[in-house]
Amino acid sequence: MCVLFCESVNSALLRSMPKSITLHRYFNSFMGIPYSRTIYLKLAAVKDSLIDLACTLGLIKDPQSIRVDRYEAQFRVTSAAERWRVRHQMREGVVIEKLLNEIKIGDCFWDVGAAVGTYSCLAADAGATPVAFEPHRKNQARCMENFILNKIDGEVFEFALSNGSKTMQLPKSGAVGTGTFQLSESGGFGVDTVRGDDVDAPSPNVVKIDVEGHEMQVLEGMEETLNTVRVILVESHPNHGVEVEEVKAVLCEHGFEVEIINLDRIEPYVVGRRTQTNRS
Repeated sequence: MCVLFCESVNSALLRSMPKSITLHRYFNSFMGIPYSRTIYLKLAAVKDSLIDLACTLGLIKDPQSIRVDRYEAQFRVTSAAERWRVRHQMREGVVIEKLLNEIKIGDCFWDVGAAVGTYSCLAADAGATPVAFEPHRKNQARCMENFILNKIDGEVFEFALSNGSKTMQLPKSGAVGTGTFQLSESGGFGVDTVRGDDVDAPSPNVVKIDVEGHEMQVLEGMEETLNTVRVILVESHPNHGVEVEEVKAVLCEHGFEVEIINLDRIEPYVVGRRTQTNRS
């Protein structure tokens, strides 16, 4: 009941909140009282802990499905983060639908920063063969589970794509389903990185990149691979130093026509399309 109450209050607030202002500003204007982001984050953590407990006790359905347009896939749900992905489509439903409608049967889909495989599993239902790159151990294991759950014949690589072969670090903490893990030079556990051009996998027709600030290095390491790509979606992260214009410039340089999608959040999406590719 506590979980349902928290979710009901949260959903009601989000439905009534103007998209142009943030939650703490909404509290200031609507409630007439100061609102602390620290308090909000603590309350959110309490709610997530209750949902995690409910998952552990088997009170929340597992697995659950995500349906976007005419495409659907099943996903394990054992944490608050995974439940959020299913219930809210990661608040990326519009973008997911756009990408799925670009896929042709028989395409190879590279999911760079796959997390638990949300895009990959839906892309498979659209007719693509997914190749997922997810270096975080918990998410990588869950991505493989979701592939099996959906009877997907695809690959899940445990290394990260970058602009060279080296070892970087990812945080050890974080629940399965968390999609905000950042590569860094220190702190956490070691992760191997590989250039996309050096990966032993089918060349992609469609690519999605969401790597929390490492997007430019990924694109740099896919210099040749980009020639095979018909459609690419990159989530930029200005809060991590990756600006939309940087991503746009690289895609334009490789012959893509670029569209910017902004869903009233700090991470705009850059979509590149072209009608001809140089497939080897």
